[in-house]
Amino acid sequence: MGTDQAWPKSYVEKFYGTRLKKFANDEMKILDIGKYNQTCLAMWCYYLENAQIFGLDEQAEYAVKVTNDPYHAFNSDGIMKKNILIEQISVSTIHARDLNLIIDRRSLETDRRLDTIKAYANQLQQRHAVVVMENVKDAGVNLMALIAATPPDFTCHFHDFRTHRMVSDNCLYVMRRSDDKLNILRNRIMMLGQSALYVVIERTLWIGVKLSSCLRR
Repeated sequence: MGTDQAWPKSYVEKFYGTRLKKFANDEMKILDIGKYNQTCLAMWCYYLENAQIFGLDEQAEYAVKVTNDPYHAFNSDGIMKKNILIEQISVSTIHARDLNLIIDRRSLETDRRLDTIKAYANQLQQRHAVVVMENVKDAGVNLMALIAATPPDFTCHFHDFRTHRMVSDNCLYVMRRSDDKLNILRNRIMMLGQSALYVVIERTLWIGVKLSSCLRR
């Protein structure tokens, strides 16, 4: 299918499949940032029927709006399928304050990726708005840097599915807007502890690999 969301990575079924199911009929506004991919954008339209989907390329230079076309559904093998409308729009017409969900699929260097996400997250005004960053480990993004870049009114969670299907980029970092300051403080303390634990585990594994390599010589 040519898109991460359309092949069985663990976060497709374990995160998107469960968390977004209850919003399937809601009028959401979603921004998908990454390599322009019609298949991926169309998939969001099929799953979230009443949503407005905005697609933005990695360099934030090309934007499209994707919606379901209720007047041109067609029948294929006895199954009614929707027609997807893709309209090129100006990047400036995407207003972050109105978005409910931002998905970042880019593979850019850490600083550029974090700067863009932080800028969008700071503008979000929808209650319980969510920002999802995919492929955080595969792109070399440090968990501590992600926590530091998380706006003060967002909770954050790191979802690690690498051991589920043994895929290196099977991880998500999720930021969610919250009005509960105490919950945000508890969340930060927990995440800092998780980050320190990951550093210890990854360093231990690295040392183990090096020792194993030396012993084989």
